[in-house]
Amino acid sequence: MVGYTSKTNLRTIFFFLIMIPFFKPIGLATIPLCNRVYQIWKMLSMLGMASLLARRRSIWKVMWNHVEIIGFMLFGLIYVFNCLRFHTPVVDLVNNLITDFMLFIFVLGVISSSHAVIENYLCALRFLFSLLIFLQVVSVVLVRNSIIEFSIIEDDYYYLFGTDNYSAFTLVPMIVVVMYIDTLLEQTRGKISYTTIILYVMLSLSYLYMHSIAAAGSCLILGLFLVVTKSKHMLLRLINAKSMLALGAIMLVLILKFDFHNLFAAFIADQLGKGEIKALTLNSRTIIWSDAVDLILRKPIFGWGELSQKAIDDYVLYGVEHAHNILLELWMRTGIVGATSYIVFLLAPFKHDSKWLHKSRARILAIGMLSYIALCMLDAYPTMQCQYVLLALLYGWRELEVKFIPRLRVLK
Repeated sequence: MVGYTSKTNLRTIFFFLIMIPFFKPIGLATIPLCNRVYQIWKMLSMLGMASLLARRRSIWKVMWNHVEIIGFMLFGLIYVFNCLRFHTPVVDLVNNLITDFMLFIFVLGVISSSHAVIENYLCALRFLFSLLIFLQVVSVVLVRNSIIEFSIIEDDYYYLFGTDNYSAFTLVPMIVVVMYIDTLLEQTRGKISYTTIILYVMLSLSYLYMHSIAAAGSCLILGLFLVVTKSKHMLLRLINAKSMLALGAIMLVLILKFDFHNLFAAFIADQLGKGEIKALTLNSRTIIWSDAVDLILRKPIFGWGELSQKAIDDYVLYGVEHAHNILLELWMRTGIVGATSYIVFLLAPFKHDSKWLHKSRARILAIGMLSYIALCMLDAYPTMQCQYVLLALLYGWRELEVKFIPRLRVLK
């Protein structure tokens, strides 16, 4: 195995600095000066990334080899067009879509580079993500004990990376990426390091401490599948992103059409000691999902884009901004056309090289995507940045492992 050298060089520092503004803690965004610094820093980083990519002709070959990227581009175009058509906010959306695409392409560009460049990038990324996860856990302890305060939203706790479920959309992909990078570097001998395991446990416990069922459940799925699939590789051939999305769709139909969730109302009432519970709303999600379906049926082909503030205030989606489910969110925003395009982009890494994926170290990425999709069944933020680092690594896992694991070079 080609190993990691502990010598830190300027290129590693450069990658570390250029990546920082893409993962801005939303808690710091509540401070105007910090927010402005991050905005300027991000613009400079994107210019630096664009300059590096422009000098690499191989990036066009990479994009050609992954034509499914067009699915994301079509999704973004429909989304933006809908916002322009219905005169709803579009600036932040365009900013996020461009950032997502740039970050995704940049990671793929790095993967197509030399071993030394990839190594420097992975080391910088691992350190950055580990640091941010640790700071988030610390912020949970400090906020819950009223030592510091970032912001208050409707009497809810607000941490370094936002509220409980919201923060998981950044931190779950981060811990997965750190785990995978560990396995590629020699100092951990192909295994997840003890430091990363401790970080994972701390993150999981922090979500239990916050009483965030969705986020804690996603972490539990990640840990459970990592343990089970270590010896049962074939399990990933059966339980993958495609089957997880299909199961999510079936559960939605069962809940919305047949009130499947209410079968457990009596059991939950008994466990919580609340007396008789006639119906569950899953923290109002069943109401939101029902409203989202109504919106989808009105514009099923191309969707609505962002909702206007008036529509939110009029409770067209029970007073919230998004559908709290990835399938409904994609369909509501961009219709069946955009939703299908995005899902093709999402599932592409599982389609190619599936024979080897479940046996490789990249199974960690596959399991990470499963836990992330599970999280997306109860909430959904398809334009958040961190998931696109995870996806880019999934797209390029074969080339990464061929370069870092000599015994796999026969597969090149």
